[in-house]
Amino acid sequence: MDQVPISTIVEWARALGPVGDLEQLADDLRELMRGAEPPQPGTTADDAVVDDLPGALLDTGAQAEQLGDAVCLLLQRFLSPAREGDPRLLSDLLHLALRLRLTAAKESIAGLLIGGAYRGAEGLHGSLDDQMLKVLHACGLGEDERALLRELLGKDEDTSSADAPSAEEPAPSSLPAEPDAAPRILTGDQVPQVNDPDQVFAFIDAVKEGIGDRRAYAERARVSIRQADFVARAAAALGMIRVERGGVFEVTERGAELPFADDPTGRVARHQAVGCHPLIRALGLQGADSLPSLEQIGELLSTRTELGPGTIRRRAQALRRWVEWWASGGN
Repeated sequence: MDQVPISTIVEWARALGPVGDLEQLADDLRELMRGAEPPQPGTTADDAVVDDLPGALLDTGAQAEQLGDAVCLLLQRFLSPAREGDPRLLSDLLHLALRLRLTAAKESIAGLLIGGAYRGAEGLHGSLDDQMLKVLHACGLGEDERALLRELLGKDEDTSSADAPSAEEPAPSSLPAEPDAAPRILTGDQVPQVNDPDQVFAFIDAVKEGIGDRRAYAERARVSIRQADFVARAAAALGMIRVERGGVFEVTERGAELPFADDPTGRVARHQAVGCHPLIRALGLQGADSLPSLEQIGELLSTRTELGPGTIRRRAQALRRWVEWWASGGN
């Protein structure tokens, strides 16, 4: 079963009229996610009743609520493995719930995690247990819920995000100084060739949604393959993706945990990601009032890379844009 792009699912959901039979809608979504042609949107009678269930967070429309309801119904079926038990379908549903920040799915996902029926199982997006935890954290867990999960699982369920900043935490106005160690010489791939970090975060989203190589991204973003390669290298320099053999993109654990670019609650996380780039850290930024000049950035590149003078001049311009982006708080 190949992964169906989330954009296909969303467009299908947006084309739907009011749906009175949510079980049938869940069946249609299941078939769509298993690779069938998108079901034709149907219409219902004026007196059709739409179940009053919690909705998805994609937007505030009825179609978005229906999509969220259908995802929840499908996840509930997995609570009874005799009814539904395909780990690849579950993996794709969890990925969709993560993308939609589907808070209504928390109860079912917690039940699946605690029940342990899929422990050790792998899906297209990695360990199902890890996916479940990521969705739960993305949708928000209270302290009581976190404590209960720790008790039931016998471990700290939040080790992967323990050091992540809260969505409410303000972006830092300065960066911690680098440790007093011999400076590491960086490869040319680790120096940004892309002016806009937001373009890099949009690329990371595209890889999460199934874009697997630079040609596919170039077609989607309508850029040259060379530019797609530059963006991929910048994402890899942030530790968000890996470029595997054959030029195939893989999302790292850190990249998978990063909120999507259109999620305003992830601004702090994106700002911190750029601030953790070794060259940004090496500049010792103290805020918007003390930004380095192009000459200072060029000097840094000459000491921390083996790039030639002409390349340094070009890369210094791009790195300066990253500095300005960071100093603005990622806006």
